[in-house]
Amino acid sequence: MTPVQYAKSRGISHQAVYKALRDGRLKRLPDGTIAPASAAADEATSAVHREPLAAPSTGSVPQSTSMAQAKLASEVLKVKRQRLDLEVREKKLVAVEEVSRIWFQKVRGVRDQFLNLPNRITAQLVAVAQSESTYNAQVAVRALLDQEIRAVLEELSNEPSQSGSGAAQ
Repeated sequence: MTPVQYAKSRGISHQAVYKALRDGRLKRLPDGTIAPASAAADEATSAVHREPLAAPSTGSVPQSTSMAQAKLASEVLKVKRQRLDLEVREKKLVAVEEVSRIWFQKVRGVRDQFLNLPNRITAQLVAVAQSESTYNAQVAVRALLDQEIRAVLEELSNEPSQSGSGAAQ
């Protein structure tokens, strides 16, 4: 019998038969057919691995492992999305863009306060410098600067408001 006929009779693919021929598990006669003796020996030892032929296409396709895995992955993804939606509703998660916007406004407000610091305290510094002795003026100016800088930095350490109005002007 030919390799294709042998494959059909065994219910295996013809590629498996050709592989068995290459590996020497089956013997071919000079006319190209498979030797009945080697086929019988193959039957006895099951040396040819069974590779089922493709099932004829019918209306309903049996569910394969990969389809089951795809459904499982889909369900897992659905559960993860539901968990994320719940965390957003509970305000445990916030969009990156919103956090970036709020902190930009916060840092911008602190920067503006630092830039306005000289204009805000110049008059106080001049008054302290003129009313005190040199050493006392230095101490008083240092104390005033320290107080104002700490106030600005304290504003930075406060939690920003969600509306963006937490940044002082």
